Amino acid sequence: MEPTQPITITAPSASSTNPEPAVTQAATVEKVSDDAVLVEPPAPVETVAVVEEPVVPPADPMEVVLVHPMLAFALAALALVGGGAGWKFWSKLSEQKHEQKMKELELQAQKVAAGGSSELEARVEQLESAMKRIGVKPK
Repeated sequence: MEPTQPITITAPSASSTNPEPAVTQAATVEKVSDDAVLVEPPAPVETVAVVEEPVVPPADPMEVVLVHPMLAFALAALALVGGGAGWKFWSKLSEQKHEQKMKELELQAQKVAAGGSSELEARVEQLESAMKRIGVKPK
């Protein structure tokens, strides 16, 4: 941008009471330049980000129990039963007990059907008849 008129600069006078006309100088600006081009841009700075992985302390079993009591109960039950092998063992054992009880009931039913009464019932009848002989009433 070039000015079309000369710029006038006035210098202050030595006496403040009687101002004399100041000397005027005409200045012409030949070229306007931006100061920003005179300043060197800062050197690019390389930024390096360092990310640290958080240190996770080992899990305390008591904290897990306090936070998740049902999980602790399930794990304890799994330890007692023994997982899949334990489940097979317990189911087979209960099945065998059930079969044994059914056989016993079947044998008792056969005895009652064959003899009319079992040995226990015969003994109870014998004791009741003895009590009647002595004169004691059975309860």
